[in-house]
Amino acid sequence: MNSFDGKRLKNRRERRGLTKKSLAQEAGVNQRYITEWEESEGQVVPNEKQLVKLAKALDTDVRYFSMPWVGGVGEKNISFRAPTKMSRRNINAAVAFAQDGKEIGDWISSNYDCPKPDLPEINAIDTSPEHAALLVREAWGLGQAPIANMVRLLELHGVFVFSANGTAGIDFDAFSFFSDYRPYVFLSTNKSPERDRFDAAHELGHLLLHQHNDELSSKEREQEANDFASAFLMPRSGLLAQIPYSLSFEKIKVLKKGWGVAASALCVRLHKLDVLTDWTYHALFVRLSKEGYRAGEPDGMRYREQSKIMDFVMHDLYANHDAETLSRETGETMRDISDFAFGLKMVIKNKRKPGIGTGTRELDEKQF
Repeated sequence: MNSFDGKRLKNRRERRGLTKKSLAQEAGVNQRYITEWEESEGQVVPNEKQLVKLAKALDTDVRYFSMPWVGGVGEKNISFRAPTKMSRRNINAAVAFAQDGKEIGDWISSNYDCPKPDLPEINAIDTSPEHAALLVREAWGLGQAPIANMVRLLELHGVFVFSANGTAGIDFDAFSFFSDYRPYVFLSTNKSPERDRFDAAHELGHLLLHQHNDELSSKEREQEANDFASAFLMPRSGLLAQIPYSLSFEKIKVLKKGWGVAASALCVRLHKLDVLTDWTYHALFVRLSKEGYRAGEPDGMRYREQSKIMDFVMHDLYANHDAETLSRETGETMRDISDFAFGLKMVIKNKRKPGIGTGTRELDEKQF
């Protein structure tokens, strides 16, 4: 190992949800050493034996500690799905996850010709979330139809979408941020596919409405993002055109499948559009609770939406290059990379081919 950067040790420790004390215990070293290694700016570094212990305790590759520290992602840059419910430990883990995800995004951008960011400019102060959703649909040519795949739609318009699969004891929701003009969205893997789609639309709302708008409270920002997501996934005209004269609970179940949303989200939207009276809205939620729709999504979508970009990159590396290139050049283990790729795993079969080199592989619209 040629170098050691304490910032990377801190980043990986917080991503794993460990305190300095707990890491010291896991690695069998003095807690004071952890502080010195993280904060001494390279003046104090672990020896090779200690590095191996740290890597084992953090379930990571020793190479991770020697990679150049880029930084650039902080808590203030990130919009969290439910910030008031997050503990400091989970916030730190999410920030660390975002930092590592950005580095993977940088690597992909350097080696593959991904779609360029194409988010419409929205005057968030003078534009309601409902109207903003309509403007984005118009800009992206979506009309009033249901969205087939939210993850691939975002990727097609230049958003990197990663999963955020934390280690045991770490629980964070969806979040988003900009880095070097590239938008990022991270989705939890602990929800139903329908709720993932809503979270993706929610984070798109944050990216469009709150990048330069610091006047709103956290609660107001969350409500705006929720309103945007609801209107984006279930546009007024398209949804109302499918509403029958008599709206039964069974029809709700049919409609929610067609729009790819949770039954509860559909009821909230219909209530907001004055399709459901207060009494009917309440009665439907009582029925939803009895049938398990508040805790999950019975008879919901069978598969979680996946990242097309991560799928393409991992399969391209395996088929045409060196399957471990991404791992080697980012310091991330294959398991950690899988955490960003919605659980997608690359099978290594001692298959080595020439590296990527200086060229780029193009990811175009046909692949989405």
